[in-house]
Amino acid sequence: MIGKKLITLACAAGILACGACFLPPPHMHTPPPPPVRLDLQGIGRIRVQVINASPTQHLDATQLASWLASQINAQGSRASVTGFAAQQPGNEDAVLEVTILSESTNLQSAPASNGQSIWEIQLSLTATLTRTDGQLVWRESDGNYRASRALLQEPEPDLWKEPVVQGWLTRGVGNRLVYRMMNAL
Repeated sequence: MIGKKLITLACAAGILACGACFLPPPHMHTPPPPPVRLDLQGIGRIRVQVINASPTQHLDATQLASWLASQINAQGSRASVTGFAAQQPGNEDAVLEVTILSESTNLQSAPASNGQSIWEIQLSLTATLTRTDGQLVWRESDGNYRASRALLQEPEPDLWKEPVVQGWLTRGVGNRLVYRMMNAL
């Protein structure tokens, strides 16, 4: 019995001597810095204005403006910022002006056995957020937005008329643009 106690005591002393006492302290993990947020001091209401200046005029500018405003409301709630879509000046503190420069599609794969093909849709746009006093708050020049989607084989003009494509593209571009703006990317 006394032998077992001595062995246990020797093991405990060995563990303390070799591991617990003489090892370097564990590496302290520092949390990542918080994301950089856009300085929205003095901005409570943002008017969203979208212009489709592309030669093809496929994407509905009014629908994109409405979605951008709803995303500003959702993503800007922590900063107490609201958005609304309107072409004419109102009681806003800043204006988010988005101009669609070009719209294009590219067939990525031939139709599969189910009749679907992969289409890549690309938008090029510029966006500026400007205070009503003229101060530029944020800008994205020549933003390229690409997305791929499996759709039934259709000619390009018919592809743009699909409500699913319009909604999917509007939401995808709108979510990404507002996220980039709110996080000053």
